[in-house]
Amino acid sequence: MNSPMAARTSPEEVALFKSIRAVAIGFLFIGSLSFAADAVVRKFVPNAFIGARTDSIPILILTIVYVAMFSIVGSYTTAHLAPKDPMKHAVALGVLNLIFTTIGAILVWNTAPVWYHVASLALVMPYAWIGGRLRENEIAKGTSEIHLPHRHAAQAGTTS
Repeated sequence: MNSPMAARTSPEEVALFKSIRAVAIGFLFIGSLSFAADAVVRKFVPNAFIGARTDSIPILILTIVYVAMFSIVGSYTTAHLAPKDPMKHAVALGVLNLIFTTIGAILVWNTAPVWYHVASLALVMPYAWIGGRLRENEIAKGTSEIHLPHRHAAQAGTTS
């Protein structure tokens, strides 16, 4: 049974909602994991920080690496959830991340060396592109769905 609201929702509105949802999920994924990882690093390596600042190259490289992983996976996820044009959605997420990364860099400029902020800003869009490209490659190969092992294989000898 369809609700009256569902009957009034056009396909374009549904696609717009799915697009916004895809970008929001990717953004929340990247942001929440990045903040959580930052907290873990600060907890387990407190000596690398003087107040809020760190000049520790290993810590800064580690941060770039985990943000790269989160950003690429988040961009891929956004592209996967997109109703169409996966790369456009990944790039839209990249633009949103670039805006927030720029604001963040300005707000915490004195907490890390300049090279770290410049690198962080310079890498946002390549991460988004890689995530979108991974999804496009997957579609081109015809493996557009994520295939997980089915429980049925483990239960092959049982009947329902």
